[in-house]
Amino acid sequence: MEAAVLIAALGLLSIAVFAGDGIPPSMITVSGQVHAAGEDLSDALLVVELNGGACLRTELDKKGRFRMEVPAEGLARIVLMKPGYLTKELFMDTHHAMRSTSARERNRSLRFDVVLEREADHPCEQHQVPAGYIAYATGTGALRIRHDERMVTREGSQCQQEP
Repeated sequence: MEAAVLIAALGLLSIAVFAGDGIPPSMITVSGQVHAAGEDLSDALLVVELNGGACLRTELDKKGRFRMEVPAEGLARIVLMKPGYLTKELFMDTHHAMRSTSARERNRSLRFDVVLEREADHPCEQHQVPAGYIAYATGTGALRIRHDERMVTREGSQCQQEP
């Protein structure tokens, strides 16, 4: 009898933990779309380096849509690449995303879009690294996003001026 009660209690707990979209509360669903002058993005690549170690490779469809799961309470470096386009890097800090009940409800998913620029339009430049930063505020778990549009001279570029 006690075993049956324990199994029932564990079953209810697992339903509560995984209720909603089926994503464990320790994970955040990240989705969005990459844009590149209306081109087919099936040859684009999105790589996520988690906590300075494990890498996830995410496929994009022809329209550049993506979806992935990243752990809460971690760091991620997101790199977007497409032949003929400038590489763009984003940093994501998911610490504080799940710090309160309201933050857990609000931050289970995140959606953003990224625009890639043609290398031909910027022959001597590359994006400032990181080109974007996504984080959650301490205490409230409020989303903070910073986008840096600055370009810097590409290292090894023939356009670099001699000192």
